[in-house]
Amino acid sequence: MDGGEYGLDVIWELIRNASTELKSGGFLVIETSLGHPEYLEQYFRDHNDIVHNMILYGTREDFSYRKRFVILQKKPKEGQEGKTTDDSD
Repeated sequence: MDGGEYGLDVIWELIRNASTELKSGGFLVIETSLGHPEYLEQYFRDHNDIVHNMILYGTREDFSYRKRFVILQKKPKEGQEGKTTDDSD
């Protein structure tokens, strides 16, 4: 699998697809290579925290205490901020 120059091409494709396939407020969790979570955190900060209608929800460490997971959320619809996909209306 070729990830492109920075190794992020596949990740960007997942984010683009998630932005159209997930329900509003839905989550995408990606396990990445080392260094990618920090890069994505900075990229989202540089772009007002929204990229492809997705919001960086957070990052998590693996069992070796290294940042490896990126958690993204599709931007909730107006009036549904703060709700998760498990919340009932």
